[in-house]
Amino acid sequence: MPVDYVDATLILHDGDRSEVIFLLPPGEDLARVITEGDAFISVMRNAKICIIASDAIAALGVAPKVDNEDALPTHKQRVTVKLRSGMMLEGELRTVVDGKHLTADHLNGDARTVELRAQDKTYFIVKTHVAYVQES
Repeated sequence: MPVDYVDATLILHDGDRSEVIFLLPPGEDLARVITEGDAFISVMRNAKICIIASDAIAALGVAPKVDNEDALPTHKQRVTVKLRSGMMLEGELRTVVDGKHLTADHLNGDARTVELRAQDKTYFIVKTHVAYVQES
């Protein structure tokens, strides 16, 4: 069975941070896997299989996406996100320009994760693990 190997920084609910490799079916969306998938997810951690409770995952950091020149115009807002564990992540929230570009509108949307573009990673942060978001 073919799989995609996705290198990620895993941040758990208690602030534990480690480098892992997700083994996903080709084309599977990592943000969906952590919010809508199984209760437990298998990853490679420290060269061993580790089974992580999905609801313990606060955030995942992956290699940043390449910006698509044909993409819709976006609103960018620099923010600092404080997770409930106390860990701080800094970067940009990007939303499609649709008349609703307040940070609160973005955070209160239907998606269960929020995408934060940092300098070296794109973080998918599970909203229920966010303590607060401060605009810069």
